[in-house]
Amino acid sequence: MDIQGQLDELTAGLRGIDGLRITDLHLDEITNSHLEKWRLLPSHLELAQIVVSDIEREHRDERGRRRRLLQLWRERTGNRATYRRLIGALLRIGCREDAEYICGLLRDQPQPPTGEASGLSSSEGL
Repeated sequence: MDIQGQLDELTAGLRGIDGLRITDLHLDEITNSHLEKWRLLPSHLELAQIVVSDIEREHRDERGRRRRLLQLWRERTGNRATYRRLIGALLRIGCREDAEYICGLLRDQPQPPTGEASGLSSSEGL
């Protein structure tokens, strides 16, 4: 199955996922997962690969590095930093387990009504 097929399969039933931005709470949970191949993500998340070197200089621990990468992605891409894009990027680098983990986080929370899938947490502002 191609990446698009895998993405559709994993996200089936997750209403509003196309425009749902990653929340601060899930950012913490995602960075606590393995994400062992995080260094491969920048080219799939509209970030320059040089970001990896900068992050490695700034942060000593892997969790901090993973978190910073996802924070930079959210900051630089704004509304395009969605769960669906992250899940697709993870599938492209062969991290299906991490993609499934994120889908599980979304399935475990109440789904927003259609049209209210901004994903903004109160700390992110408008």
